[in-house]
Amino acid sequence: MPLVLLLLFLGLGGMTAAIIAYVMYENKQKKLVNAKITDQEVLQIARNNQGKINVAVLCENTQLTAKEAKTKLKYLSETGALSMDWRNILSGADSYILKGTTNQMLGNIGKVLQENVSNGKSWKEILPQLAQAVFSPNTQKSIEQSPTISRDAQIISLAIENNNIISASLICVKLNLNIDEAQKKLEELRQKQVFISEIGENGGLLYRLLH
Repeated sequence: MPLVLLLLFLGLGGMTAAIIAYVMYENKQKKLVNAKITDQEVLQIARNNQGKINVAVLCENTQLTAKEAKTKLKYLSETGALSMDWRNILSGADSYILKGTTNQMLGNIGKVLQENVSNGKSWKEILPQLAQAVFSPNTQKSIEQSPTISRDAQIISLAIENNNIISASLICVKLNLNIDEAQKKLEELRQKQVFISEIGENGGLLYRLLH
């Protein structure tokens, strides 16, 4: 066998082995997480949260780490029990909704199209209304305004938005807590293995979200 073909064969074999190893690892992680929490328990948490769920909400309501919560939600998405919530796609964090849950943004878009396209309006005339449908206050609620998300979930969400790193001072600014309350909540989440603490470049105490 020519040397080039031999190297190509060995390269493809190594790639295949790596893919198989990765799939086996992923399946093992799913089994470990599924042994900790049932699908129905996760779905019930989503039902209690108006049909919506993400890593922050799942961590806050269970003993799962952020990495385990992400694995569980991905698994439920693959099985079809959850669907991606595209309203939050720009936040950089995966959010899900129960299968069959009405997506308000999509409903608003559909309403705009139905009302305007049938009347013969051009896309140029429709686009401003589509933008309003996507970014209206009814569909784009901040975590500070949402009464269904607990304080722990708000803190985890802030960390996800901030490249998985958060500090007590950031919580004070974003969630209107005093510094002692913010530090206490971070320590509680660290003890639950949601965060690990580390020293930042300026010497301040930071908390990194575990994956």
